[in-house]
Formats: sequence, structure tokens, C-alpha cells
Amino acid sequence: MGSTVSIIVRIRNLTNQDITATTVYDVDSFDFGATLRPDRVFAGAAIPSGSCLERTIELNSIASNCPFAVKMSFRNGATDAFKVNAKCAYDGTDPNFRHLVKSHHVFCKKSAGSRILEIVVQHTEAQMRNQRAEQLNREGDALLAAGRYHEASIKLLEAAQKANQDDTKAAIRRTRLQLDGAKGSDVDKRAEGLNDEGMQLLKENKYQRAIGKFDEGLKIAKNVYTVSLIEYNLRTVRDAKANQDAKKLNQEGLLLKKNNQNETALQKFDEALRIAIDPTLVNSIKINKADVLNIEGRTALESAWSAETSLPDRTEEAIHQFAKAKFLFEQAESLRHNPECRNDLDIVNIKVEGNKFFNAALQLESEGSSLVDKSVKSESSADCKMAREKYQEAWNNYKEAKKKFEEGLKKGDVKFELSLTATNEALHGIQNVLNELEKAELEIALKRADVVNKRGAAIGITVICASFVSPAFRKFCLPYIPATKTQIDNVLIALAGRQGRLLDVGSGDGRIVLGSTVDAFNIFTKMAKNHFEAHGVELNFWLVMYSRLNALTKGLGHKTEFHRGDLWKFHVGRYDNIVIFGVEQMMADLERKFELECKSNCHVVACRFPLPNKTPIRTVGHGVDTVWVYILNNHREPL
Repeated sequence: MGSTVSIIVRIRNLTNQDITATTVYDVDSFDFGATLRPDRVFAGAAIPSGSCLERTIELNSIASNCPFAVKMSFRNGATDAFKVNAKCAYDGTDPNFRHLVKSHHVFCKKSAGSRILEIVVQHTEAQMRNQRAEQLNREGDALLAAGRYHEASIKLLEAAQKANQDDTKAAIRRTRLQLDGAKGSDVDKRAEGLNDEGMQLLKENKYQRAIGKFDEGLKIAKNVYTVSLIEYNLRTVRDAKANQDAKKLNQEGLLLKKNNQNETALQKFDEALRIAIDPTLVNSIKINKADVLNIEGRTALESAWSAETSLPDRTEEAIHQFAKAKFLFEQAESLRHNPECRNDLDIVNIKVEGNKFFNAALQLESEGSSLVDKSVKSESSADCKMAREKYQEAWNNYKEAKKKFEEGLKKGDVKFELSLTATNEALHGIQNVLNELEKAELEIALKRADVVNKRGAAIGITVICASFVSPAFRKFCLPYIPATKTQIDNVLIALAGRQGRLLDVGSGDGRIVLGSTVDAFNIFTKMAKNHFEAHGVELNFWLVMYSRLNALTKGLGHKTEFHRGDLWKFHVGRYDNIVIFGVEQMMADLERKFELECKSNCHVVACRFPLPNKTPIRTVGHGVDTVWVYILNNHREPL
């Protein structure tokens, strides 16, 4: 036999009956010490009501479980028996508690960090309800003796509802008979008859008719007991009617949910919750409503993701859908704690917070862009510095957005990858802008000190970043594919002899605009003699910035304009020449736009794809470098 260890076994009697004797059995001598064994320290012990008995026992340290059983005899003849593994108090193993004979509620509990095994004996819920009924009956009897019939009737009615033992029910009936003898009258007998009819209808679930009987009984009842009884039953039937109506609404909501009519289903659940009384029913309705809210929340979340990855004009819709999803998930979480719902809510919160930082960064970029434009015109280092500060602040906001999107990705939602990619691209682009702005500040300072040759470029800012070609930054139909030298040569040939205003649609990095402003390739002397007033329209912010700054460094800023805008909203009626590098799917729409807006004798040079319904006056080049020249003969006055 191994060494022994000591534990404390405590039996706590929380009932209103004394435990007159305890008997211990099923004890294995190998499991316990020679003296402090359960069958010796607890044998025959009594435990008065509301007290506890505590004994020390010794366990064999190498024994497995050390089980023992105890039978407890109560003064009123009731008996409880249980069996438990004592070793759990020493090594924290499973107590394997079993309640063998049940008269009361008996359970064991183990205090953390101690060697105490406590057995608690208390009344069952039914026993406690019956005890309360006995107390109410005594209170009702006292009120009856004092002539306070109305209060006595309420006590007896509540006692009758709670009683579950025959002797208690019999005592309540005796008290009620005494009360009946004190009230008696023909009118009240009629009211009691109506009450009995109402109760029968209540049992048959004919609630509306039962309400009518109780209302009629209340109108004629005189005795306070009868009035109290009918009022109580009337409340009961109205509650039952409300629960019946709530169940019906709940079923209708479930059917609507099955048919994907979730908004109407939510209305049904709300109406059911407004009238339901029964706690179990209320909880069931809340669960059903929470399920529908989760479904609607996920739908809104999917719509938000979809809108965010679509065209830019759906940005507001995406913001609205994310906010809607957040509201729905919060409502669902308030009704029912669900790990899946909690995770969805966390994802939405992360996305909303990340978007907040991302959109703030976009606004700061826009402000920084305006300051760059200003610095290009003013050649002021102060303006460059202010622009750099704006871009630095935008960079900081993008970093915060990146943290949020990475957090979302860690939660397992791969949709954050697109947001994270866009944010990384923005950070990369802004870092390049910051670097070039620092260079610009230095060059301006050197120029003012006459260190830089006055014939040189005023500011040399070159913004080259991955955003030029990143799909995450270009959510429109006209992708940026730089024109080749051969294509530019062919365009210059097509424009030979032309003058006036020239528009490059989707100007990209500005090669056509800049090439048409001077004799860029030294091929056509006529082009050099007849310079164009050249404009470009481009949606991509970075390409517009690059083109403007490139024009500035080449000394062509006064002869060029680069507009950031949507082609379809940009009116082309004031141009004499238009160059378009399009894609096949958009050429028919472009043709209709040119027919509606171009002035007479406007020359359109189409690259890569021709206009589908127009006949060109000439073609230049071949293969992918072919350009088609068209004359628009609309008789429209120039804008």
C-alpha cells in the first residue's frame, strides 16, 4: 500500500428536514487509511436542517478513484443515496457523482485549489414550490380570520397554483371552504358559475369565448373573493390568448423565412414579441428573429462586397450596405449570442473601420493633388511641403486601413485580399510621390539659389507607381496600355497638316498629347510648324499627375491640359481632332457619342479598333499598329 493523503468531505443539509442518520457502504479497504475511512467517520451521523457535517478522511495515494456510497435518512421518512469518487478532491479527476436514490436535489462540488469535496442536499424545485404554497395558505388563513377576504382569496389562489403535494392541496381546500362559507350569495354563485364556464372554455383553448364569460362574471360579482378569482382567471386567459396569437405569428414568420421573404418575416416576429407572455415562447421567437437578421446581414454584407468591387459609382451603395449589415448583425447579437454571428459582426466592424481610414486617405490624396497642381504653377517649396504633409497623412491613414484589412484576413475572410492589395498599391504609390516631392522641394531650392541652370526644367517630379496598371485602382472600361512608338508615329502621320484643339481620350501617360505638341520624334516638319493645343482626359489619378508633371519638365505645361474625369461625362464638342485608344466593346458607344457631340469636320483617329459603323477616309499602318481616320460631318456650332 502506498502513502496516504488527507481530504475533507463535507455534507451540507439545506433542506427544512433533519438528516437523522447516515449509512456508508461500498467502501474498499485498499482505497482508504486504516482509521479515517468514510464508513467510520460518517457512520450513523445526524445532520440538522440548515447545517453541515465535515470529516477528514485518508486516501491511498496509489488507489485509482476511492469510491464510496452514502445513504441519508430524513426525519419525515424521505431517503437519498449517492456515490462519489473521493480521489477527485486530491487529483482533480472526474468525481463520477451518481444520485442513486432521489428524494431531494443532491450534487457535489469541488473547490478549486483545495482538497475539499462538498456534497450539497437541498429541496427540489417542486418541493420549494410546495413549501411556498404552504406558507401562502397560512397567510391566507390569517387574512380570512381578519375579515380581509379579497387579500385572502389572492393568497389562496396563488397557493393552489404552487401546491404539488396532496396534504398541502387538502389544507388549501379546507381554507378555501372556510372562505366560501364567509362569502355566499346568489349573485356570486352565478358569477362563480360563469367563472367555471370560462375555465372550461380555457381548458378547451377557446380563449375568446372564455374572455366573454369572465367579463360577464365580473359585471355581477360582489364578493371580493369572487372578483379576485375572476380577475385572476381573466388575466390568465388573456395571457393564453396573447401566447396563442404570438405562436401563430411566429409560425407565419417561419413560413415567410422559408420562402425568403425575410423583411415580412421580421415584421411578424416583431409583432409576436410585442404580445408574447410565456418566456419560453419569447425566447423561441427571439431565436427565429435573430436567424433572419443574420441571413439579411449576410446578404447585405455580400452586396457590400459586390458593390465595392464594381464601378466607382456604387461606392455609396457599398458604404450603405456595410452599415446595414453592421446594424443587422448587432440586432441579431442582442437577441441571441451566436459565435458565427459574432464573427460576422467583427468582420463588418473591421471592414467599416478600415474603409473609414481608407476613405480619409483618399480625401487627403485629393487635397494633396490640388496642392501639387498649385506647386507646379507657383514653383513654391512651401506648396510642395504642404502637399508632402497631406500625402504623409494619407500614408498614415492607409497604414491604419492596412492593419484593419490584415485583421479581417486573419479572421478567414479572403474578400479582404482585394482591399489589402489596393491599400498596398496606394502605400507604394504615395511613397513614390513623397520621395519625388522631397526631390522637387530640393530642386526648387537649388533653382532659387541659381545652382540649377535657368534653361533647365522648373520641377522634375516623376510619379511612377504600380497604380498605373493595378486593376484594384482602375474600375472602368478603358485599361491603361501604353502606346508603342509605331502607334504614336502612325497617329502623327494621321494628324499631319491638322491644327486646332486635340483631345486624347484616355490620355494615359500623355504620350500622344506631348507628342502632338512638339516635333517629339523629329519626323514631320509640318507637325512642328503647326503645333496643336493638346488636351487629355483620363480617369486614373496617378496617370493624370504623371502627365501634368511630365509636361512641366518638358516645358510644355502652357500648351497642354490634362483633365481627370469620366469620358462619358466629358463633352468633346470643342475639339478639332480626337485620338482614341479604345477597346472593342466600347467603340459603338464612342461612335454614338462622337456623332452627338463632335463639331463639323472633326477628325477622329481610332487606334487598335475602328469605329464599327463608319467608313474611314484613310488608314495608316497595319496589324495592331493600324490607325483609322474618320471625318465627322455634323453641322454643329463649336462649344
